[in-house]
Amino acid sequence: MLIHWRDRLLAHPDLADINQWPFVDASALSRRRREAYLRNRRILARVLGGESQKAVALDYGLTPSRVSRLLTRCLGGDIDTPPRLSMGLIPHQQGEVPVRRRPLPRISQEGGAKACFQALLNHVPGLKAHLDRMIRAHVSGRHQGQNLAPKPVHSAFITYLREANWPDDCYPFTHSSWAYESVRTYFRRREQEMAMPNTPRRVISSRDTTSRIFQEVQIDEHLVDCASHIGVDVGGNIQAIRLARITLLLARDVASGAYLGYVLAMTRHPSASDMVALLNQLVYPWEPQALNTPGLHYTPGAIFPSALGASFCRPSIGIVRLDNAMAHRAERLVVRLCDELGATVNFGLPAQPKARGLIEQAFKYLNVDVHRIASTTGSHPLDPKRERRRHSKRPPLISLQALEEAIGVVLTEHNIRPVGNLVGVSPLDMMRRQMAHHLVPLRPPPLDRLPSPYHESRAVRVRKPKADKHAPHIYFEKVLYRGEAINQAALINQPVQVIYDTRDIRYLDVITEDGRHLGEVRAPKSWQRFAHSLALRKKINRHLRHHLIERHDPLAGYFQYCLTHRDKPSIALDLVSLCRDMNLPSAAASVETKPARRSQTTNPGSKASDSHKKVSTWSPSMVKQRR
Repeated sequence: MLIHWRDRLLAHPDLADINQWPFVDASALSRRRREAYLRNRRILARVLGGESQKAVALDYGLTPSRVSRLLTRCLGGDIDTPPRLSMGLIPHQQGEVPVRRRPLPRISQEGGAKACFQALLNHVPGLKAHLDRMIRAHVSGRHQGQNLAPKPVHSAFITYLREANWPDDCYPFTHSSWAYESVRTYFRRREQEMAMPNTPRRVISSRDTTSRIFQEVQIDEHLVDCASHIGVDVGGNIQAIRLARITLLLARDVASGAYLGYVLAMTRHPSASDMVALLNQLVYPWEPQALNTPGLHYTPGAIFPSALGASFCRPSIGIVRLDNAMAHRAERLVVRLCDELGATVNFGLPAQPKARGLIEQAFKYLNVDVHRIASTTGSHPLDPKRERRRHSKRPPLISLQALEEAIGVVLTEHNIRPVGNLVGVSPLDMMRRQMAHHLVPLRPPPLDRLPSPYHESRAVRVRKPKADKHAPHIYFEKVLYRGEAINQAALINQPVQVIYDTRDIRYLDVITEDGRHLGEVRAPKSWQRFAHSLALRKKINRHLRHHLIERHDPLAGYFQYCLTHRDKPSIALDLVSLCRDMNLPSAAASVETKPARRSQTTNPGSKASDSHKKVSTWSPSMVKQRR
């Protein structure tokens, strides 16, 4: 309901004092608008003071109706809406959206065009939705969208009115432009509004901040944006070869912000074994690695929490937040987290990393130091931090060992640095304080014969073809395993369980279905030369299937293949993983330059050489097998 300005003063007599109106900063206005604002303020001050509108208008060279409109602008309006007061004194200031209160103009009844277009959108059913649908398809680039401009939109507007049987003697057909300017303004405004980013449909509400240590742990992996090199001894010459990027797996506590452990995987796609190795960092005490890089050293007191004592290796973890990577959904990883560590696994929503914002912040913190290296790849092809193209054929200056040591030093140094969100306390100090004074749940002490997280079991059958004169065997990962443990006629074609270490599958422990331990079986001598993991066996089998290496000595053949194609950074990184799996020095792996039938080089005193001694020397008596 609209009321006159006099009725407003009768209802609110205090509004007659213009000095009590809201303050408007006139210095923020332009000079011309400031002059008009001060003039309007003087006019209303005199009228509200008791002078007649006709006399005030005569002094300022205005008409009495102009003064009355000014009073209505400031004090009139809807009875349920507060008056504009001082904002009405500012010229050319639109206070509210114009509303059409009169009927639309017709040929027989002329009228102004104020708010006619908006009233037309409200009166014609589906008109506004039809125009918005066209504009949205144009902005979003849909398949059925058009490259719109004001003229096509206006033509669609008139066509829709014709199809809706809108009368020809009513607006907009009463005006010569047919509301072209209104359509153009509406199109440009809606086009700009629809081009703005949309608000996500699902709003993730804020969670309560975790206050207890180990109540929530976030784990994620990050591709380290830095290329490195490694030295390989080929025929007595040390060659530096370029390596592909490695992946950092990191675990971080939410309450304290401390880094709990990390693992560097020599691949772009970490596996479940790498995740299990990261979990072992939380359970077993951390030991610092020997730093050989000049000028690099651990800050005094910079450690991971697992090195603080036995209690820090037995926390009862509440929630472990992961993303939806395939390696995170591996069965043995979930069993390790839920059954052995007593944690709850939360994989979160796909493409929604907000729930793991703390671990993402950790990778950003690490990149500040990693991107200082000249061989950083950068975030995109045009990143100024990216390595120059003229250096791409040369090995980077930083070695893999130096990069690993630098990452370890940076992560451990963060744990002793005071941070602001902990009121100037370091993450390690907060963990010590809560472990000493708070009731932090701990897991029970481990049993004496707790199985290793790297051990897995599989059901297989003992086979011995009738025409085969050899001993019974077990077929495991494309290899025949034999041993005295299964040289029994009663076991032929019977199912058994084999337990193996995924880090070294040269030997398998055989257990019957009723739980009786039979012993171990071993792979052929061609697979006994070096310790190799399950993942390495599968990779070698793929190369054998594609005839890339020879079958008589697959380990040496795969090593020679990696050495031959060492110029490719990804294969050079596989060479590093191979040396580490075989317990060989990764920085100086000596092999012959020419392809040999069997690799003859084994470092004396290493684990590989000791394991090689377990294989008995061949003799003709080995042909005689127990039947």
